[in-house]
Amino acid sequence: MKKILYAAVATLALSAGTATAALAADVIAEQPPAPAPVVVPVFSWTGLYLGANLGYGWANAGPDDDNGFVGGGQIGYNYEFDNHLVLGIEGDMDATGWQFDGNDVDYTITGRGRLGYAFDRWMVYGTGGIAYAKAGDLKDTGWVAGAGVEWAATDHIIPGIEYLHYGFRDFDNTGINADADVIRARLSFKF
Repeated sequence: MKKILYAAVATLALSAGTATAALAADVIAEQPPAPAPVVVPVFSWTGLYLGANLGYGWANAGPDDDNGFVGGGQIGYNYEFDNHLVLGIEGDMDATGWQFDGNDVDYTITGRGRLGYAFDRWMVYGTGGIAYAKAGDLKDTGWVAGAGVEWAATDHIIPGIEYLHYGFRDFDNTGINADADVIRARLSFKF
């Protein structure tokens, strides 16, 4: 009887081991999920900005011209298309240290369009529009055009450098054709 009992236990153990091995063969090892791709956000130039500028200008209106520093502020809005093309508008006002033919140029104001090309956080642009200048009791409206480059140091802080040429024909009916060239550094905060 012991032999039968041992044989039954051995048969039972052997069939349980075979069943376990068969079940283990049917198990499919699942692969861990693939890691999520790392998404690096692309900077967008779209938005409102406000800033300040400081530079130097060369006046050209007659024998009694004077060059000098310029400084003031700018406000504008850019809209970026397809991660490269940037269209914008900007207005600025600068105090100047210039003289047009002996008249102190108190300040200039411009309203300009901007057309730029963005390379992620860098943008080169051309700009042009209307200029206004007040020189003592004289004042006149002319044109302005130029170019610049800006770099988005952060999502909000944008330094840059810009060249502008101002042109005033027959300044305030005095017969003086006044021009000025300006190179200025800019620092803007993008909202």
